[in-house]
Amino acid sequence: MAERLEGGDRDREIIALADDYAFALKNYIFRRSIQEGLRWLLAGVVACQELGKKKEEATLYNEIGLRYDAQGNYPEALKWYEISRKIKEEIGDWAGLARTYNNIGMIHDAQGNYPEALKWYEISRKIREEIGDRARLATTYNNIAGIYYDQGNYPEALKWYEKSKEILVRIGDRHHLAMSLSNIALLYRDTGKKDVAKQYLKASEQLYLQLNLKSEAEKVKQLL
Repeated sequence: MAERLEGGDRDREIIALADDYAFALKNYIFRRSIQEGLRWLLAGVVACQELGKKKEEATLYNEIGLRYDAQGNYPEALKWYEISRKIKEEIGDWAGLARTYNNIGMIHDAQGNYPEALKWYEISRKIREEIGDRARLATTYNNIAGIYYDQGNYPEALKWYEKSKEILVRIGDRHHLAMSLSNIALLYRDTGKKDVAKQYLKASEQLYLQLNLKSEAEKVKQLL
């Protein structure tokens, strides 16, 4: 005889499915409807709470923050990032914390609050260096460089862009490397070194073409 599920077991199975669907469908749903996507994420939060999955709950809060961030609703995004941060600090999810700290930095960055943004990027950087998360460390280096670039501190910006580029070359991330080369090119252009800038833009364009990202390659080409 087939084993039957007790009522409580069945409930937990449904809750677990809600959690799985929230993670699996979030990106697909958000391309169709922001509000529908948020409903799925919130359903996932409830499921995680019922299952005691603190790490996944914090991840979903971070995802909710990202959606509001993308809409330019920075106060709401920051609210959800802070909820995520508190849980991650409580459970010691260092990799997740570094991501949320970076996202908080990006909120302040977008609002032009560069000292506050740099503070959060630096916290994220130190964690990622300590745990050896090289791929995401390259992103943090790039974000730090962007702060110095926007402040007109080009030597310091170049230092961090180069650190980001070195990691991307080492791990073979050609997509983000193309973006990095483009950022370095713009810095050289703004400091009057147009010939050097063109070399970096050419290299960026070629990488995009190799990846069959023709629209991105065209954008870079227009900067030449």
